[in-house]
Amino acid sequence: MDAPGIEVVAELDHTDLGSPDVLVADPDFIIVDLGRTSDEAVASLLRRRCGVRILGLSSDGRHGFLHELRPQKVSLGELSAAALVETIRGHGRRHP
Repeated sequence: MDAPGIEVVAELDHTDLGSPDVLVADPDFIIVDLGRTSDEAVASLLRRRCGVRILGLSSDGRHGFLHELRPQKVSLGELSAAALVETIRGHGRRHP
């Protein structure tokens, strides 16, 4: 790939994604083939290094997904006791 400001630091087979060496180069992005990479492999990479972004591309390169795990801060503004309780209830759920 030849694009200004982008450097490819390694090319790995999809079976190498579980290796600790994947993150040694401290990449901003890891690009994976969605047809050959499981959701669990993506989740495992995000757990090991939450700052990395994973760009999953379809085998034909026409579709993609960006996986990112990052801290998020949301302003809640002024809160009443009832609004605080609702915020805790609403954000405490992992699944709707």
